[in-house]
Amino acid sequence: SKTYLEAPVDVMATYECYNANPHAIERLVHAMLAPHRLNVTLHSADGRKYRPREWFCVPLATAQGVVERIADGTLSQYRVDGTTGQLVPKTREYLHSSGNR
Repeated sequence: SKTYLEAPVDVMATYECYNANPHAIERLVHAMLAPHRLNVTLHSADGRKYRPREWFCVPLATAQGVVERIADGTLSQYRVDGTTGQLVPKTREYLHSSGNR
């Protein structure tokens, strides 16, 4: 299938949402992964410039982990590491330095 990147992709995982708003889940995923969004400007087939907003440079396990933490209700206990892009538990040091308690 083609994507917003106008290139073929392989679907690595799909999730079904039950008793949940899929748009709200997508917003949470985007919020968690936003610092790792692919930062490119592309040209569409008709020559228009656009910036894809649906792509992130993180390991597949990170994206899957974010969805799984949303499903089990523990997402607030995790963060995406700014260097590795991995989903990691928040530590006391992180909570203290970021002003969260």
